[in-house]
Amino acid sequence: MTHVSTLESTAEQLERVHRAIGHKYPLRLVKTDMLSLFGVSLPTLDDVAAAATSPLPAPAGSAVLSRDFKRLFVRCAQDSVLAVASVQRPMKRVVSVHDYVLGRQLKPHSSFVLEPFP
Repeated sequence: MTHVSTLESTAEQLERVHRAIGHKYPLRLVKTDMLSLFGVSLPTLDDVAAAATSPLPAPAGSAVLSRDFKRLFVRCAQDSVLAVASVQRPMKRVVSVHDYVLGRQLKPHSSFVLEPFP
């Protein structure tokens, strides 16, 4: 497992690590409930503005759901953005972002924090 933090790493760094070893060792967010990330990609800020249900919050570690409920846009260090297609909690199966949001009972049009500040 590769433990990463969106508070310290840029989206480009995280996407490179995912491309290099993500097929064997999924990226895991450290400061959450060890959430593993799958289907990681780098959207442009225009893509995020067009697809997000609400404006992306400024602090790193915060996230917003896409309008089609298929991607989660996560703010990373240096104002970069990472798109995630599916996630996995420890000892659980891989689920789509939509199912994860429904399971956490989050409102689709609100932003939320994946990684709290230290």
